[in-house]
Amino acid sequence: MVIRRGEDFTQFFESSVLESAIVSSQFGKIEKGNLRTLGNFQTEIVDGGYNLSMNHIETESLTKGAYHFDILIRRTDPLQKGGFRNDIEYFGMVIVE
Repeated sequence: MVIRRGEDFTQFFESSVLESAIVSSQFGKIEKGNLRTLGNFQTEIVDGGYNLSMNHIETESLTKGAYHFDILIRRTDPLQKGGFRNDIEYFGMVIVE
């Protein structure tokens, strides 16, 4: 996934069972085995999945480089303690150019 500094960014991800779900996504650097969060994507649930986005003002402030990102989905699940479960649905690298 590539983000260009100073440009609006949007990326669609396919997903199912999103009724009443909460989608969140962050990115950062892995340091000593832990993620140091540097930013968050805006998320929007749409037909067939969700979009991650960031406006041009936000992308302009990013430093060029490679970052780790992950997407967490919180879904209702009556079989789980607390009535929900958290799933990391996608993860990978994002390159800022």
